[in-house]
Amino acid sequence: MNASFVMTSRWWVDAEPARVWALLGDCRSWPRWLPSMQLRHEALAWCMPWPWASHFNVRPGRDPGRHQQDQWLSGPVRVRCQGLIDLEPDERAAVTLRLQLCLDRPWLRHTAPCLLPWVARRHFTAIESGVPRLAELLGCRAGPPSKWVGYTPR
Repeated sequence: MNASFVMTSRWWVDAEPARVWALLGDCRSWPRWLPSMQLRHEALAWCMPWPWASHFNVRPGRDPGRHQQDQWLSGPVRVRCQGLIDLEPDERAAVTLRLQLCLDRPWLRHTAPCLLPWVARRHFTAIESGVPRLAELLGCRAGPPSKWVGYTPR
């Protein structure tokens, strides 16, 4: 297992899972609700002040089930994007988004303990600004995202 950062967020929206899935099911649709991303010629551009270039190609991961996502963004850093939408008992959609940044490059592995708080803060700031936009596009309310961060050394 390579060293990696894992960042997970979970929030709810007052919408049917199928409607939410239309905006979350493919990373290429994220720029519609996540202001830190842009789609450029079928490649995603992550507009974050990362210490690496920010253009990624999207490719599928394993075949997920209904309302589950597993995609890889391949670029200077490999990022695994996994999403899941559950239906909560009160008919709200619960969204779980997990990003795993694979630290394949030696300089990333060596600087990982210093980079983790900075990368996590930038990521969760982007998610916190994107969730209200997602709710606006769906015409519903959304709850604030909860956040978990982890680091797996090699």
